Amino acid sequence: MLEAQTVGTLAISSDVKSGPAEILMNGEAGVLFEPRNYQQLAQIMEDVIQHKEKYQSKIDCATQNLSRFDAKLIVQELLNQIDILKKEKEQVL
Repeated sequence: MLEAQTVGTLAISSDVKSGPAEILMNGEAGVLFEPRNYQQLAQIMEDVIQHKEKYQSKIDCATQNLSRFDAKLIVQELLNQIDILKKEKEQVL
C-alpha cells in the first residue's frame, strides 16, 4: 500500500484487522473491501478503470499524508514515549 501511495497510485486493500484501515485512513487515502469478497474487489477495480478521476482525491490524500510513515518521525515519537515512561517510573520510585 505504501509503495502504491509513494508513486501516486490508488491503493486497494482488503479490510483485515491489522493495518490497512489505518494506512488508508479508513478509506480516505485508498479503497478498502471486505476480506475474501472477490466480487467486491472486481467491482472496485472495474470502477477505478472506468472512473479514475473519481478516485483522485484518495490518491491526493494518500500522497499528502505519507510523512506519517517517515522513519525519522517514527523513531522520534518512540524516543519521546520512552522519555515519558522513564519520567513516570522515576516519579513512582
